[in-house]
Amino acid sequence: MMRQGPPLLPAPDPAAGENSDARTTALRVPAPPSQQALARQQKRRTLNKFACHMCQKKKTRCDGERPFCSACLRRKDKQCEYPVREGAVSRYADLKQTYQQLEQENHKLKNLFASLRSRPENEASEIYRRLRNSDDPFKTLQQFQDAETLLMLPMASGSTDIWMNELDAEALSKSPIKVSARPWTSAAGDGIVSSLISAFFKWDDALLYSFVDRELFLRDMKRGDPHTAQYCSPLLVNAICATRAVLSEKVKLVERTTGRDIGAAFVAEAKRHLDKELARSTITTVQGLYMLLALSCCDGTNRTGAIYRFAAMETLRRLNPERAFLKLNPGFVEEASQRRALSKLCWGLFIFERQVKRVPIFPPPNIPPVHDEGHLIDFNLDVVGHAFIPGSPLPPIVPGVAKAASEAAQLLHSITMYNHRPSEPIGGPEDMRIRNDYLSRVNNMEAFLPRRLRYNENPAPGTLFLKLFTNVGAFSILRPLPPHVRMAHEPRTTTKTLLIRLCALNVDVMELYVRHYSLVEYSPMIFVGMWSVACTLISMLPARNPSPVRPDDDTSILDMIPDLFTRACGMMSILARDMPSIKLVMQGLLALAHKTDRVMPVGARQYFDGVEKGMKGLRDVPVNTVLPVLEAEDKGEGLAELLEGWNLS
Repeated sequence: MMRQGPPLLPAPDPAAGENSDARTTALRVPAPPSQQALARQQKRRTLNKFACHMCQKKKTRCDGERPFCSACLRRKDKQCEYPVREGAVSRYADLKQTYQQLEQENHKLKNLFASLRSRPENEASEIYRRLRNSDDPFKTLQQFQDAETLLMLPMASGSTDIWMNELDAEALSKSPIKVSARPWTSAAGDGIVSSLISAFFKWDDALLYSFVDRELFLRDMKRGDPHTAQYCSPLLVNAICATRAVLSEKVKLVERTTGRDIGAAFVAEAKRHLDKELARSTITTVQGLYMLLALSCCDGTNRTGAIYRFAAMETLRRLNPERAFLKLNPGFVEEASQRRALSKLCWGLFIFERQVKRVPIFPPPNIPPVHDEGHLIDFNLDVVGHAFIPGSPLPPIVPGVAKAASEAAQLLHSITMYNHRPSEPIGGPEDMRIRNDYLSRVNNMEAFLPRRLRYNENPAPGTLFLKLFTNVGAFSILRPLPPHVRMAHEPRTTTKTLLIRLCALNVDVMELYVRHYSLVEYSPMIFVGMWSVACTLISMLPARNPSPVRPDDDTSILDMIPDLFTRACGMMSILARDMPSIKLVMQGLLALAHKTDRVMPVGARQYFDGVEKGMKGLRDVPVNTVLPVLEAEDKGEGLAELLEGWNLS
């Protein structure tokens, strides 16, 4: 049977014109498609060339969205990876691009190897050191090649000035905080000063030097008027830049190339302004003096640091920040800012003193800590105060770290005061009761921290340093005890084993910091963790005439001592290249090992090769540095006395 089609209409009469049948015309001309029909047609035309691996494996439709396609989001898959890069035209083009990149990388690696072979021993060692501390080996090689090219150029003033201007402009463009050097300092240009100020607030302001309020300091610095500024001064700016210049690779490159000591120029300007500011009792005068004290801690100039501390204490006494704080009304904006600045000054100095001064001379402030509003913020920030997102300048800033550090500093102050007047005898029932109580308070403090302040959940510099700082309290509780007494919370474990575990935790925290942020640009705060490990384990190293192992000693734990000591000394040797005081500390460790007849681990000996024996530098040693001499005592011996006895032996 023949299938019938739709009826055919007659062709329209051209002569009919406007009188033609409207119904016939409507049937002859198709209606325009609807918007939904157009959308369906357009959607059908969209093709995805490459599906992700999971969709290929499960044979499901993939829309090609990145970083997660819709199918992976619905399945809650944790990985959504594609066989080609985003934007690739074809698999062949993607493979070709990958091949070209690998060829370039191979060429750079060959250049790196050739450079290590051809350079002098000292330069090759410096390249190797930087490679270990850098996440980008090619950038390290490029820096050396740039420096070599610059040294080959004629050092005419014109070419040097051009290079300095280009370097300063590059530094300014890469600095997250951009400020003008003038009228605050003439030691360097806007780029160098901006990079140093940025580094200070990125690495140091969270905990080590939390006595400077970032927002108020930058507000006054950007206004550019030293006469009306309350929270910024030429003394403070130069002191901050001098402290950070010690650790700045950019400053060192300029100094090697031009022969100009920029760090010394900052110090000279700071001292010149200090003579003018000492007549006034201001917040910035105290802050500037403490930054110069911090610089003396890095340089190992103890006598100079003692003068700065004395001047700061006298200025602080005249300023009387606690009384000024109580007179201010938090209901007014400007007075609320003054209250915050005074509170940060007092509590920041208290935290700083607990890190550099063994004997407590700075009591806890009698005003509440007003560091920040960290309890209201549950996410990380960047250095300028915005939410930290992928692509933000490292490192992330964690609100609330300084407030938590102030609580830890109070507890550490109580522990230190007790250690100076302990219940006799050490290790007796009353002494153990007090120390168990302190240890419980340290553990509880960490247990009740918000998740964002826990280093293992949010490994930012602030949380890692907070962990190292809190561990100082545990070290102070356990170290004075005899090695084989037991604590209440772990009755089957000796204090010696607990100390070794604590050292292992410190080493893990420090290495976590190095993996995330390296030791190219860093905070001296990391030395707190290294020092706690080294001065604890030095007296536990094997003796030349070892005594028999006790039955309650865990040999698996004891075997960790040489490795932990070596790893801590390795990191100390890296910091010693920037901070001469650490060389004196390492010299003190050698002196203590000699005095107590301890055998230095084979792996650690390489890190002491540059520590030369001699009397040079004994007049100026790190501020109040004390090494414990016996396992059962925490009285210790002064570093200068140890070194003097070692050199005379």
